[in-house]
Amino acid sequence: MPFVAKCRNCGYLLWTETKGLLKDLMKFHDSESHKTYDSEDFDFCSWVIVRVTHEQLRDINMASKNPAFWRAIRTNPKRVRL
Repeated sequence: MPFVAKCRNCGYLLWTETKGLLKDLMKFHDSESHKTYDSEDFDFCSWVIVRVTHEQLRDINMASKNPAFWRAIRTNPKRVRL
């Protein structure tokens, strides 16, 4: 089942089919964007993780192709509720 994760710091969204890959992407985002990743004590509390259906994942994939989707997240991260 697919997963979606939202960074509580900046509202960035990630989505994958597997939770293992999602965790790797979350660590990469934190290390690159927030410089907070430490391999021994990574804090998943800075993320909201939600299981979604394949239909919802398809909708997210389609919306992500629209620049307005990302602009809305950057300008108002609280608008995307997970």
